[in-house]
Amino acid sequence: MVVVTRISIGVLGALFVLLALGFWFGTDALASKMGLDLTTLAGRATVRADVGGFFLTGGVISVYAAIKRNAAYLWPVLLLLIAAISGRALTLTLDGAEPASFPPMIVEALAIVLVVVCQRTWPKAA
Repeated sequence: MVVVTRISIGVLGALFVLLALGFWFGTDALASKMGLDLTTLAGRATVRADVGGFFLTGGVISVYAAIKRNAAYLWPVLLLLIAAISGRALTLTLDGAEPASFPPMIVEALAIVLVVVCQRTWPKAA
């Protein structure tokens, strides 16, 4: 189980890093797919800084935790994912939903489950 979860969290981390690089260097293509507005330089900078930073932080920490096989390193990733899904839930509550609202929430929920499983099955210290 530990090997499977290490590989899974490592792949999740690598995908997050790839998304961060996409938001940094392929800003137009990726942001438009995510429904983000890039009509101003401030919007472009926000996408690169906030969205790219979110994915880079979560990705690097996930990969590091997988390499070290240490569940203690996964707390920041869990907090990032909880913050993201909470923001989406708030949007559903305040603004309603559209079909595109749910796939990212499903991915975030599955990532949360993966992180929690890793925290319960991995050693807490190296």
